[in-house]
Amino acid sequence: MLKYEWSKNLNQEQLDFLIQLPYTISLPINLKENVIIVHAGLVAGLPLEKHSEYDMIHMRNIVYEDYYDGEGIKPVKSNSIGQPWAKNYRGDHVYFGHNSKLGLQISECATGLDTGCVGGNYLTGVFIKGDRKGKFVSVKSKQNYKIKNQANDESNFQTNDETNFQELVELDAAVSNLKANDEDDLDELN
Repeated sequence: MLKYEWSKNLNQEQLDFLIQLPYTISLPINLKENVIIVHAGLVAGLPLEKHSEYDMIHMRNIVYEDYYDGEGIKPVKSNSIGQPWAKNYRGDHVYFGHNSKLGLQISECATGLDTGCVGGNYLTGVFIKGDRKGKFVSVKSKQNYKIKNQANDESNFQTNDETNFQELVELDAAVSNLKANDEDDLDELN
């Protein structure tokens, strides 16, 4: 049995299209800044071209191993060991998903947008340019798409949990207030 039943209905053209898609997308925001979009995560300090495809679609946390034993920072799939990779990431801002257990994650250089749509919660996005830059948008999932009794590391989906959405609304209001205060401060300086 396939993990995702829908995949057995794909024709060759659709499969070829999916196979050719990039693992990351880099988008220019302005002359000095880019954002990177990746499914799961990136390891700080590792050039983009050195990341493994597996890690970019599976990692959730990182563990620090003995550098002198040749390990250093090691990406891991589990939420139960290590720490979220985004907390220590530095570089172009990264937007990612794949970790609904932690919900909306906001760090200095990374934003996790997985708010549990597959598990029946919300699909969340953010504007990265224009007048609405930094504003989050969210819609309620039509249903819980999570396959029951799926034996994998994602079995801890939070279903019927309004907390992530309420936090998102409060965060959006807080970001708007900060931006308004910053604009007032700039007006006072001029």
